[in-house]
Amino acid sequence: MGKKTYYDIITDKLYIRRFQLRKFKICFLVAILLLFVYLYFENTSLITVDKTDIVSNKIDSSFNGYKILQLSDLHSRRFGKNNKNLIKKIDKVDPDVIVCTGDMMNSTDDEGNVFINLAGKLTKNYPVYYIDGNHEQLVQYNNVSVYDDYIASLKNLGVHVLKNKKVQVRKGSSYINMYGLNIDLIYYSTQNDLKNSNIKYSERNFSKTINKETFEKDKFNVLLTHDPLYFEVYEKSKVDLILTGHIHGGIVRIPFKGGLLSPDQDWFPRYYHGLYTLNDTNMIVSAGLGNYTVNFRFFNPFEINLITLKSE
Repeated sequence: MGKKTYYDIITDKLYIRRFQLRKFKICFLVAILLLFVYLYFENTSLITVDKTDIVSNKIDSSFNGYKILQLSDLHSRRFGKNNKNLIKKIDKVDPDVIVCTGDMMNSTDDEGNVFINLAGKLTKNYPVYYIDGNHEQLVQYNNVSVYDDYIASLKNLGVHVLKNKKVQVRKGSSYINMYGLNIDLIYYSTQNDLKNSNIKYSERNFSKTINKETFEKDKFNVLLTHDPLYFEVYEKSKVDLILTGHIHGGIVRIPFKGGLLSPDQDWFPRYYHGLYTLNDTNMIVSAGLGNYTVNFRFFNPFEINLITLKSE
């Protein structure tokens, strides 16, 4: 075999470069295809379980290992016929109690039948506690008869509707306190709008629900509320655990940065997903189960939240 000419060497290099470029294009297209497949799966059927252990010396032996399952922001989404896939996921973790932290229905063209149907199945096996989100409050504002029928249906199914009230969740002779807090619609706004207005959310807004005179500091206290924006205010009540939603996980999850956008059109919301701690109060923000304003998610799967109480 003779010595390669300059032309042969150039031809070989061009061939190698073309091969490498073709290989890169194929890998790039495959990566794009896999990304679209994942995003389709993420936005249609994927449900993750976000697990958190909460440890406290206020949790006695009766509630050690007690499992609270949080559902939030369903927005009338169905996961399979009659939400059978969601129910299967819930049954698999076998919670002691289910709490629903608002926006289970949509504020327009919706009578809440998807959640009513789901609640009817869940109450057969679990105690279920519920609070309103801003969407339910918008329904109440725009069509009170639809809202009243929706709440009446939930109550008839055995759902405990906690509208600015407290209940005791009992196990034998022991109990924990559970508060449900509705936030007036005027406080669902962007952080900048609130900073530039005279509208201030303060302890006074929940003083009737969480009464300082009757608050049991020695008991474990759980607060269900929809919007995590006011964490610093909620913390002043000295509850031990706050369960919220509303932010949809930031809609688009950016690595090392967090959630991009809230439903209130806040960029990079401070509290968008997961566990936050301030002094002795923990707050969990659920990414939720549905969409509304922006009807897609990016690296931000739908989720249910399993909180396990542990004695210290």
